[in-house]
Parts: sequence; C-alpha cells; structure tokens
Amino acid sequence: AINSEHAEIKARNDQQRKRVDEVLTERLQLEQKTKQSETKVTQMQAAMEERFNAMPPSQRQQYQELVAEQQQLQAESKRYDDMIDELDKTLITNEGELARN
Repeated sequence: AINSEHAEIKARNDQQRKRVDEVLTERLQLEQKTKQSETKVTQMQAAMEERFNAMPPSQRQQYQELVAEQQQLQAESKRYDDMIDELDKTLITNEGELARN
C-alpha cells in the first residue's frame, strides 16, 4: 500500500515537474519573441526618425501638424464611439422597458 502510494505521488510529481518545465520553456520562448519584437520596433523607430530628420523643415512642420490632427481626430472618434455605446445601452434599456409594458 505504501509502495503504491509512493509510486502514485512520484508519478504525480514527475507530471507536475514536466508541466513546470513546459511552462518555463514556453515563457522563455515568449520572452525571446518579445525581445525580438522590441528590437524590431526600436529599429523601425530609428529608421522613421532618420527619414523624418532627412525631410526639409517645411515638410517636417507639415508632418507634425498632421500627426497632431490625427491624434485629435482619434480622440474625437473615441468620444463618439463612447457616445454611441451609451446610446446603445439606453436604447436596449428602453426597449426592455417597452417590452415589459
């Protein structure tokens, strides 16, 4: 009885150890992929900055203005999306009240 219990516990421990090793290996692979992605992003940012700095000053100014406008439009778009979400919730609530009446 003790030997079979010992064998079961050992088998469970071996399975758990194997799973921990798998998780660790997976984590290390993900960390490596993350580092590779971060390196790519850094390289892309450096290339973009180099292109930006190569632009004539008037084009740089225009680019910066367009980026600012884009940020403003994205913020405005998010506000409108939030408003639509709220209106959808209100509509669903009102439809539910109408269905009950």
